[in-house]
Amino acid sequence: MTIVANDFVPVNPVSVQHFPIAIGQRYDVIIEANQANSTYWLRTWPQVGCGPTHTSNDGTGTANALVKYAGAANPDAIPTTTPVAWTASCSDQANMVPYLQLNVDSSGWPGNGTNMPVSAPFAVNTTGGNVFR
Repeated sequence: MTIVANDFVPVNPVSVQHFPIAIGQRYDVIIEANQANSTYWLRTWPQVGCGPTHTSNDGTGTANALVKYAGAANPDAIPTTTPVAWTASCSDQANMVPYLQLNVDSSGWPGNGTNMPVSAPFAVNTTGGNVFR
């Protein structure tokens, strides 16, 4: 598959077999249906830590899908494909570069600044609770 956008930002295409995705992240991918005419698992693994290699997902979990090619010899058969081994990490997908890179003019920033001044939010009391706008 090819990643073409990350969190709504178009990126230069990156071809991958698998990639990490965290809660709240969004990826746009192109999956080319160019394999033998059959049925395949589209597997996901919940990333619950930054640890060991995972190969235990046999494809029967609740966060998986079947990709069935039209005209497959036995479209109701459960796929026998083997999951790819991968190592859990706390990092994002590497090699992603915005398709249209926009650089911020840094001339107005102090060279060693550690704080970024922004307009402070103000509290609004609504139905007895404070919210920030």
